[in-house]
Amino acid sequence: MKQLILVVVVAVAAFTIGRWSVNAPMSTAAKGTSTSSSASDQALGARAVLRIDPRRDRFSASAPTTPLAPPPSPAVAAFRSGKEYAALYAQLVAGEQTAETMWLQAMLLQRCAKNLTREKLDTKRFKESTPEDRRKEFMERIVPSDPQREARIAAYERASVDSCKGMREMTYRDEDIRALLERSAALGDDRAKLGLDEMQRISALLEARDKGQTYPRRPVTDADMSQFREILARGNPEAVLQVFERIGGWAEGGVLALGNPPTPINSRAFYGALDLLRCDLGHDCSETSPGMMSRCAYSGECGADNVIDATYFYGASPYHAQLIDQYRTTLQTMLRTRDFSQLRFERNPTPPPPAPTTPTTPTKR
Repeated sequence: MKQLILVVVVAVAAFTIGRWSVNAPMSTAAKGTSTSSSASDQALGARAVLRIDPRRDRFSASAPTTPLAPPPSPAVAAFRSGKEYAALYAQLVAGEQTAETMWLQAMLLQRCAKNLTREKLDTKRFKESTPEDRRKEFMERIVPSDPQREARIAAYERASVDSCKGMREMTYRDEDIRALLERSAALGDDRAKLGLDEMQRISALLEARDKGQTYPRRPVTDADMSQFREILARGNPEAVLQVFERIGGWAEGGVLALGNPPTPINSRAFYGALDLLRCDLGHDCSETSPGMMSRCAYSGECGADNVIDATYFYGASPYHAQLIDQYRTTLQTMLRTRDFSQLRFERNPTPPPPAPTTPTTPTKR
């Protein structure tokens, strides 16, 4: 009888344990090792970001990838480096006047010299602070208790090098820039063509402002998109970035869409993707690049060692990080294949409804 009772107890216990093991949720470890688990089973929860360390994979595969464009010319490389612009400008003026050298001269003048045309429009201006004033203000914000004090000060010193030293007293007028860009564009430089387009936009904006008019509309047209696709297909790095910056933000008349079917972009994530695309196109995205130095100096974000890791760790939520990666991959594929058929500018086929009017309440007397 005792033996029979023991058998029954063991059987019931085995049944109960088996039933519990079938109904109980699979452990995290089991989920991770299960050969039949889905991608969603292996995905991390949102709070997993709390365990990310930007130093964990230093000098790893997360560093900038192989550039999508060939190496730049020595002049463009010098321009990108942000060093000794005065010497570069003198070299360009004295050398052969090609489409690229004239575009570079226009860019250097706009970046470093005084615009006499604009100064007439902006007669009331604040006195410009000196480098000493800016350094004093910065040092006042870096308190002794800041654990990254030394790193931030070192980054500030590197980021504060005056690239325009020797050009600050030079002057130019808008017509000087326009003449350089027109000559460059006539020789086929896409960067100059886009620069002329931007000058026209700014001129219209200032003219409307001076006349007390509303902000002038400038919607992206089908002709614009056709020209943009042609420029993108030629693959000049600076021109590529100019095009995407033009249509990737709050463009008038519609919204940029990617994919098949085309999906409207998230502008914040798209501009994050452009920062990474700049790396892919050969720009300096290392730990000592100007952008990384400024990020460390002014925000204390000194942990990552390249723009890509810094973007994902410091600059993006998990949601935006996934979109950034998606956009970057799509743009890389387009540039490699020169196929921009999945790049659209979507417009509303019907006019938006009129804004609702707020009924007025009669005033009681």
